[in-house]
Amino acid sequence: MAKEKFKLTKEHITLLRYLVWDKGETNIIELNQDSGSPFGGDSLYEDVALMIYGKLNDFDPNSEELYSLSDEQKTHIDQLIEELPKALSIFLSVGELKTGTYTKRWNTPFWEYYKKRDSVDIKTFLP
Repeated sequence: MAKEKFKLTKEHITLLRYLVWDKGETNIIELNQDSGSPFGGDSLYEDVALMIYGKLNDFDPNSEELYSLSDEQKTHIDQLIEELPKALSIFLSVGELKTGTYTKRWNTPFWEYYKKRDSVDIKTFLP
């Protein structure tokens, strides 16, 4: 039986808490994309960077210049955004936002908190 694992981090939880929801034209609840970012700002990268990395000392929100990010930070943000649907699925399944590892069977939507069993040193059983 194949199981899927996912590590829910503080960063995932932060992003989930700031998503902006709206009722769409067809009365379907959806992420608000009117501003360019599902977090309410004009730029997805800038919004996520502010939530994850904090404000820069010289950051001006009225400036046309975007938040300056390294390639590594952009890759990290891309990964978080890609993982966000899975993080939301965990929240909807479990009903709480708690960091840690979650597992589910490959063919169900039901996640559960994964508790690792204590490892036992086999040498303790040997004569």
